[in-house]
Amino acid sequence: MKKIAIIMVAILTSLFFINCSADSGETAFEEPANELVGTWQGVGNEQGSITFKSDGTFKEDDLPGDLNMEGTYTIDEINKTVVCIENEYGITYDYYYTITGNELTLQMEYGFPRTFVK
Repeated sequence: MKKIAIIMVAILTSLFFINCSADSGETAFEEPANELVGTWQGVGNEQGSITFKSDGTFKEDDLPGDLNMEGTYTIDEINKTVVCIENEYGITYDYYYTITGNELTLQMEYGFPRTFVK
């Protein structure tokens, strides 16, 4: 009888932990930060606009030479980085980003910063 009680406790405990992990709300896709989502218009030397959607996609429009890009992006809020992967050729762009008020700055490791306003 004691063995049956121990087995039942073990089964119930296992079911409890399985249920808790299933309800944790974890998904394969983490929704990007709300602060980045939206359409940003280039300022200064930056032409065109970039739109980050809440579904993890981005689109750049009106770039020089009619170079418009679409793709997916992921963010790392802790390190303030965004990785954009262009759909057509799979080119990856890694940026550090900062948002101050309505201004977005995208900075690659090398090169000039790209500045946008919302």
